[in-house]
Amino acid sequence: MINRDIFDELFVLELANNHWGDLQRGLRIVREFGTVVRYNNVRAAIKLQFRDVDNFIHKDFLDQANIRYIKKTLDTKLSREELAALVEAIRRTGCIRMATPFDEKSVDLCVELGIDIIKIAVSKLFYDEGFVLEMAKLSIVNIKIVAVFFADTTLDFGLLAMLQKAGFYGAMLDTQNKQKNLLEVQTKRTLRLFTQLCHQYNLKSGLAGSLRPQHIELLAKYNPTYIGFRGGVCENLVRNSTLSSSKVIEIRNMLHQNNKNKEKPQLILQLALHS
Repeated sequence: MINRDIFDELFVLELANNHWGDLQRGLRIVREFGTVVRYNNVRAAIKLQFRDVDNFIHKDFLDQANIRYIKKTLDTKLSREELAALVEAIRRTGCIRMATPFDEKSVDLCVELGIDIIKIAVSKLFYDEGFVLEMAKLSIVNIKIVAVFFADTTLDFGLLAMLQKAGFYGAMLDTQNKQKNLLEVQTKRTLRLFTQLCHQYNLKSGLAGSLRPQHIELLAKYNPTYIGFRGGVCENLVRNSTLSSSKVIEIRNMLHQNNKNKEKPQLILQLALHS
């Protein structure tokens, strides 16, 4: 059996909540993109988002449907059985199962459903020893954990050493505010430092945040493991529009051209998945 890195030549397809709370719609998206993946003979992960919706929103705000994120969270709720069906459908396509859990109960669900890669945002919890120990247990059962730092917030790269000790697989630098790209909210020196420290602590490194094709050449110099695109591969460069096949091909070709040169860092592509 070939011992291949899970991120090697991997496309990450972000399903998130684009199922709109409708299991059949979600299954259709998984089937259609699974077909594309097989037809083009590529390695891909399909990523979901898990929330314990009943406890995720404070009870005093459950009726505040005028607040966009509350309405969206409630409208896109799926039961445990429905999420299990989606995960099983992803497995049957041959894709890697990936998820972002937003709470402790959802982390447990990731383990229960056999999620292969967990992507989790850095927060105050990362300073809690109990939380770190719980994360370490996931690595023991061979779940790959990727921590996401937000470049437009206060950064503490001192946490990277802790991530290594806890068995994290990698770390990613992304943006919360999608009105500006990664290079607008952080210095080149910071980006280089991040990828260097990840390498020092044996962590895979990712860079993302409203990136465009013209950013690839510069970011490649910082030697990240992967670069993430969403709006950059969507129609009209609008992140909640459908994927643009021409833009995906353009960026894929740029990354493959970079990867042909073995002296350059080998990059992979993360994409948003829409119906």
